[in-house]
Amino acid sequence: MWRVVTDSTMDLPETLTRSLNITVVPIHIHFGEETYLDRQTIDEATFYHLIETRGEIPKTSQPSVGEFVEVYRDLARETDAILSLHISSRLSGTHASALQAAALVAEDVPVTVFDSQSGSAGLGFMAMEAARMAQAGVPLPEAVEHLSWMRQAMRIYLMLDNLKFAQMSGRVTFVQHMMASMLRLKPIVTVRDGLLEPADRVRTRQRAMERLVDLVAAEYGHVPVHIAVVHARASAWAEELLRHAQARLNVASHLITPLSTAVAVHLGPGTVGIVAYPAQKGGDKT
Repeated sequence: MWRVVTDSTMDLPETLTRSLNITVVPIHIHFGEETYLDRQTIDEATFYHLIETRGEIPKTSQPSVGEFVEVYRDLARETDAILSLHISSRLSGTHASALQAAALVAEDVPVTVFDSQSGSAGLGFMAMEAARMAQAGVPLPEAVEHLSWMRQAMRIYLMLDNLKFAQMSGRVTFVQHMMASMLRLKPIVTVRDGLLEPADRVRTRQRAMERLVDLVAAEYGHVPVHIAVVHARASAWAEELLRHAQARLNVASHLITPLSTAVAVHLGPGTVGIVAYPAQKGGDKT
């Protein structure tokens, strides 16, 4: 049986990650001169505590090639092949590190590196389905084909409470930040072709909840979909978003999960979003 490796930008409940035997390589989080390994040497509570007490937004960096090499060689002792799924190569150098490491361990174990062109629960859904296919004995090439379909069929929409974190991490310009602040707008962004792009702006958080579901409904209509509601310290709003989604969409399954700190650092507390894809191949509306 082949094994699944991913990175800590992936959002899934920890119990599900463990039960599916998914290996998670941590993103590095830097507070000044201090470096932490996401989910290993820093947890969500500590992450936000440091931001609040220090008044600074940390930086992130991808795992090193050496870290991937170590993970792949450890797994080579118990598997014949590895599928390594990662955050969009247009948002992070993680995919590139994994590719370099795969070449270095080629004589030990074959590693297929897959660019999710997403992150958060989008990557989480892919890792989940990949791990289930591995456990079911699905051949690796067939699994990659299925993930390629998921990648093009999946939609991600996120509402940012404000643009402070996105602006400071270089995601938007200072002018855009000022305009949104002055108008008290709630920006909605989407992931398109592996990049974060603006999708809409609304005036209130309540309207943003409705608009997020509108955008998903416009994509899928009444087609059954799997959805994930993600949030950064906004569990009450996440619950409300789920209620809106269940009222408007044909929800085949759902989960709610906090945004990984490696993603939240670029979007900020208060972010909520929805990730969706059809429950069956051929079910996408477009």
